[in-house]
Amino acid sequence: MEMDSIRRANDPSIGSLDDFEMAMQRNIVLGANRIENRMVVTLPVIVHIVHDGEDVGVGTNLSVEQIMSQIDVLNEDYRRVSGTPGFNNDPVGADIEIEFCPATLDPNGDPLLERGINRINRNDFSWPAPPWSDLYIDNNIKPATFWDPDSYLNIWVAEITGNVLGFAQFPNMASLSGLPADNGGASTDGIVVAPTFFGRTGNVSFPYNQGRTATHEIGHWLGVFHPEGRDRGGCNQDDFCADTPQSDAQNFGCDVGHVSCGTEDMVRNYMDSSDDACMNIFTQDQKTRMRTVLTNSPRRGILTSANSCTEDLPPAVAFTSNSTIICAGQSIRFSDASVNNPDEWNWSFPGGIPSTSTDPNPVVTYPTAGIYSVTLEAGNSFGTRTLTLTNQITVNSSDPSIVFEEQFENGIPASWTIDNPDNALTWETQAAGGSRAGNNSAYVQLYFYAAVGARDGLISPTINLSEVDNISFNFDYSYVQEAGSERDSLIIYASTDGGNTFPDVLIRMGDDGMQSFATAPPTGSNPGPFVPAVDDDWCYAGDGAECVEIDLSAYVGQSQFALRFETVSDFGNNIYLDNIRIEGTCRVVGIEPDLSALHAFKLYPNPTSGQLKMSLDNLHGEAVKLSVFDLQGRELMQKNLGERWGLIEENLLLELPTSGAYLMKVEVDDAVFFEKFLLQVR
Repeated sequence: MEMDSIRRANDPSIGSLDDFEMAMQRNIVLGANRIENRMVVTLPVIVHIVHDGEDVGVGTNLSVEQIMSQIDVLNEDYRRVSGTPGFNNDPVGADIEIEFCPATLDPNGDPLLERGINRINRNDFSWPAPPWSDLYIDNNIKPATFWDPDSYLNIWVAEITGNVLGFAQFPNMASLSGLPADNGGASTDGIVVAPTFFGRTGNVSFPYNQGRTATHEIGHWLGVFHPEGRDRGGCNQDDFCADTPQSDAQNFGCDVGHVSCGTEDMVRNYMDSSDDACMNIFTQDQKTRMRTVLTNSPRRGILTSANSCTEDLPPAVAFTSNSTIICAGQSIRFSDASVNNPDEWNWSFPGGIPSTSTDPNPVVTYPTAGIYSVTLEAGNSFGTRTLTLTNQITVNSSDPSIVFEEQFENGIPASWTIDNPDNALTWETQAAGGSRAGNNSAYVQLYFYAAVGARDGLISPTINLSEVDNISFNFDYSYVQEAGSERDSLIIYASTDGGNTFPDVLIRMGDDGMQSFATAPPTGSNPGPFVPAVDDDWCYAGDGAECVEIDLSAYVGQSQFALRFETVSDFGNNIYLDNIRIEGTCRVVGIEPDLSALHAFKLYPNPTSGQLKMSLDNLHGEAVKLSVFDLQGRELMQKNLGERWGLIEENLLLELPTSGAYLMKVEVDDAVFFEKFLLQVR
């Protein structure tokens, strides 16, 4: 009512609520609710999920299961379905004969991959972080995201300030009212529900966790007031429905038996404010108002004939693959993920072998490095559609390549970290002769270091080794003793947690006092600090066994690898470091095994009219579990076959609601695989 007052004040052409009610009563008396009482009408729904950038199913980006549970609740409540929470045996209880279907087409006429769902990342619109006021939603979010209300019932799911569960846009009367059609309200028409009060599964909040907020708000959207009247103002107010007892205020909880205005309140009515689990009734007079609105209100009546939920659609094309980055010569398994029951497939794989395929789940080998597109055309009896994903597959060369390299030509990079516990001399850079990687090298001036045993660390940035194999690590260094008895040291450590800890020692150079890693003879007493001058002052990586090359095969697959170079002072001479390099070849990832083939799994006939035969070779006698899901991911059936050795043959009677495509999930012997089948109910 608050939002309705604001809207009418902003647009006087809409008329007042009194104007609306006069037109409503006139239409009722004249029998203008021409949609026959026994005619079931269907309204296509689009649910706009306004989220904060989370993954699907996380936070405000609600899961498909939670969204579809709300559609189920609406159909149960508006159809008074027996055996569901929407049923009642009250003599004035009504089957409203309105059903709700998730839209299958977007405004361009293209099939939706997620039926009835439009996901909106608020960051793409630069809207402030939620929650938002109802006015902000009406003035900013709705106009930017609404779909044509002549074709869709728009439902926005968004966080709302002020502990508001939801709000709706009330209808107007055009026919017989003498008022103009309300064309100006199209961009805001619909309802809004907060995420934790939408649906009855997933992230929902008690006691409004059974989906009745949407039931309530759609009641307003169809012209029904609260039982205590449109102004919620005591016993002198009316909701214009004779079969809903007058009430002096809204009810909360489930206060069955509460009396006000001389009669017992109908606290279970969907238009009251009781807990969700308490609600279960619309009345016959409330139905009359809704059916009258569907005939006479702008946008409501035409919506009943919209074809946004048609099933006669060509496929909405989609596909997945087990990888998008591979090495030359490796293979990728592609899987069709199209909806609307495709029965023919035409793939195109530029650069792949084969280059085309008609298999729904082909395996393709890419022999040459490059970046490639993939095209799938999927069809059924209603037509074909095509999806091309450009630059979809990256094929890396199998030749050795540099994974990480640093030459210190511009100083020590900001991405590196210096650990200097005593705040004395530490790692820096200096020009050095003989360096084959430019002029500058990293070094520590141990010649001037007064403290014996002082340690200084130089820590690399995080290095991703997850996509390479045959990994080798090498570097150039230069070090000369002043006297043979001095044992400065260089120790190199490895980390697999991005440099937080360094538990692994890759190499210790000189720190045991029994060896020298010097690259030239001692300089003798008081020669001044050592500075490399010629090639022979260096040990270059790859120059021979005496120089350092370290096998990093133990770290294949690590994405948070890091190095720590640590000097230990013996009051000796300077240590120089340069040309750090990690090399590797493209990592072999391969494709996942075809587990259904491994277990000789068969499912037939496919399509089926309701009975399926399943055979499976249970190799190790492990427990076998079968589950059936719809394409929205809802589990519909489950059967445990127990621990049975060898060949299992099972007859399955499908107890599924409608014809369509379904997925059979098989869990056996630590393996999980899926098989798609088509049910055609006769």
